[in-house]
Amino acid sequence: MWYWGLLVLMIVCAGVYVGWRGAQALFARRWLRVLWMVAVGAVLLGLFPGKLLRGSPVGFLWHTVSVGWMITLPYWVMAVVACDVLRIADRRRPFFPDWVRSHYAGVKRGVFFATVGAVGLILFEGCLRFANPVTTPATVRVAKPCGERQVLRIAVASDLHLGDLNDKARLAKNVAQINALKADLIVLPGDIVDNRLESLVAQKMHEELLRLKAPLGVFAVLGNHDSFAQSERCARYLEERCAIRVLRDEVVLVADGFYLVGRRDFTERKHRKPLREILRGIDRSKPVILLDHQPNRLAEAAGLGVDLQISGHTHDGQVWPINWVVKFLYEVSNGLGRKGGMSVYVTSGLNLWGFPARIGTRSEVVDLRVEFNPPQTPPAP
Repeated sequence: MWYWGLLVLMIVCAGVYVGWRGAQALFARRWLRVLWMVAVGAVLLGLFPGKLLRGSPVGFLWHTVSVGWMITLPYWVMAVVACDVLRIADRRRPFFPDWVRSHYAGVKRGVFFATVGAVGLILFEGCLRFANPVTTPATVRVAKPCGERQVLRIAVASDLHLGDLNDKARLAKNVAQINALKADLIVLPGDIVDNRLESLVAQKMHEELLRLKAPLGVFAVLGNHDSFAQSERCARYLEERCAIRVLRDEVVLVADGFYLVGRRDFTERKHRKPLREILRGIDRSKPVILLDHQPNRLAEAAGLGVDLQISGHTHDGQVWPINWVVKFLYEVSNGLGRKGGMSVYVTSGLNLWGFPARIGTRSEVVDLRVEFNPPQTPPAP
């Protein structure tokens, strides 16, 4: 789509602008500036060839550094723009102290390294946020009875992005945190595989995924990253090796009390069945819980009588200020919301893709408590 091309162009232009200002601050010799800009260009463009080469250590490092540059680019741009505004203002009406003018080259280098230090501290704190997921409690109410059950506890763990960045050791911690909730049901709303299924196979991640336990079962839907890794292969791996039920435009009646519906991801919309067709013939007096990786078309689900939709995908933007963009793109971009009579929960996800840092957001497992209307008993005669 055209806006993706525009976004890439903006990122490249911003990167060149920041890179050139950095070269001017660091080097007086032209050949050193040129060499610096070649390195900046390699980092800028490494997102795409680095992704293709992620199976190798060099490709993985190249891709990770490139994504790290991309997510911190707004901070570099703000710093450089602030410096340029001050410099231009000083030219119009001088206010810099004399020692700044007499040591201008050294001051520029000092500002450069101070900016690097500040962004480094921001990234360090972001890495800590990623490394220490929180458990987020949430409660929704459904105005229908669920058999004799009045409360259903669901452990929601979206966007595991398992592979090179999120390895087996991290998965073991993820599984322990999910199981610690002792929920009735575990759901994984997409992006379970990050990029290559081969990485999960090589690390024998099924050994950890098999440890996920809940009385009513472990269910999943696939996301856009799973489709990058070939969704059919991912579904077979999860069902055959990990004992996780993958719902692909399917509905199941769980414990004779509620329906759990799982959609194909929106990236597979050519093969996605209409939701109306999936829900045809169900007992509408029972609660309907929908798993859909991307929180799209909420009005359609609400209009068809879905009581609760659980999604992921957004990562709450992963880093500030991208979460503002995500809020603009989605009606419910993070946390609990409503659409008509339907409750919506969009989780920021347990793990990440690209770079292990969250800035202004949190990695989370959601302890979702669903409260139902108790069944109506007829009055005593």
